[in-house]
Amino acid sequence: METLIKAQEVVTDGIFRPSNITTNFDQNLLAPFIGFAEEGFTIRVLGVSLYNDMVLNQNPAPSNYNPAAGPIVQKFPTAPNYEELWTKYLLRYSGLIVVNYSLPFIGLQTSSQGVLLKNTEFAENAGIEGVKYLQDQLQKTIDDMEPRINSFLCDNKGDFLEFDSEAFCKSCNSGEYCNCGYYEHYKKTCPKCIKGRDSSTKIIFY
Repeated sequence: METLIKAQEVVTDGIFRPSNITTNFDQNLLAPFIGFAEEGFTIRVLGVSLYNDMVLNQNPAPSNYNPAAGPIVQKFPTAPNYEELWTKYLLRYSGLIVVNYSLPFIGLQTSSQGVLLKNTEFAENAGIEGVKYLQDQLQKTIDDMEPRINSFLCDNKGDFLEFDSEAFCKSCNSGEYCNCGYYEHYKKTCPKCIKGRDSSTKIIFY
């Protein structure tokens, strides 16, 4: 499966680990899970048609926006609208979902002796609770980004012909997609809604 983000882009653009790039994380640990993460998250947010068109029009070479990692390379040099969406939202969003999806498989190792916690000479493994904590923090950021991506696409739907605005941009009387269209499509309460569940406290506000 050809994916939208590449493992090198997650690492070199500082999503997983910031500069200095000489201590980059091993991108091979992320690569196997990119397709799963995009199927579960990115396609749901963009829709199949827009996702496929972005994959088709992307630069076949890994993009780079981190001067410390080498020359700047655009993701969509021939599609400025896609480039704006990518640099504003999707680069960060895609990197976060890949890291979030990969964490359990990075923190744990399956062997013939069973499932083992990795450890090193100079650091103590945070264990399952550490993995869960990081996933919870990443998920909050992911949840916060999704309605912003939705609003950007709906506000600029004329620039994204493959975006199914009829399905994604249903609005209520207030005109905000977040109020009902977002929930209707994603089946998740928008973090910006007045009435909803606070993801950090689990308290329901009315």
